[in-house]
Amino acid sequence: MFSLIISIIAIALVAALALASIYYGGDAFQEGTAKSEASTVINQGQQIQAAVTMAEIDEVVVSNLQTDLVDSGEYLKEVPQVRSNAWTLNGNVIEVDV
Repeated sequence: MFSLIISIIAIALVAALALASIYYGGDAFQEGTAKSEASTVINQGQQIQAAVTMAEIDEVVVSNLQTDLVDSGEYLKEVPQVRSNAWTLNGNVIEVDV
């Protein structure tokens, strides 16, 4: 009987700890997600900028990311995407809608 009571108390404590970690840890998980997405955008932008710089060294005029950097097969394997939105070239500005 004693071990049954101890088992029930242990299960209740584990459930309480799980609920508390979900309640109090939710903000930390969401903040981590936002930081990781921001890091992804920064890394992709740097990758595209490096590809544009390499193309300019080879004297390629970049007017379209897909045709000039990807289709040639020399600079990018594919145009990076954020939340299924692809990066675009607008004049001299490389941008993505997040």
